[in-house]
Amino acid sequence: MSTNPNIIWGKEWIEEVSADAAFRGYISQWVADAKIGNLTKEHVLKVVAEIADHRKDPSLVLEVEHRFG
Repeated sequence: MSTNPNIIWGKEWIEEVSADAAFRGYISQWVADAKIGNLTKEHVLKVVAEIADHRKDPSLVLEVEHRFG
């Protein structure tokens, strides 16, 4: 997957990514990419914060932070 999480493409993109199955797939890939240096943890967490705000679920940020260890 070549989606750069520091780019927010507007409300439609957030709604698409916010769907639970899509979110899990994107996050798994972004965390893996960040661990090998293709993305930064900060970029991933910034987008996760946007998604968490859209979904009104701040626990998503904590979940992703936990994945980073």
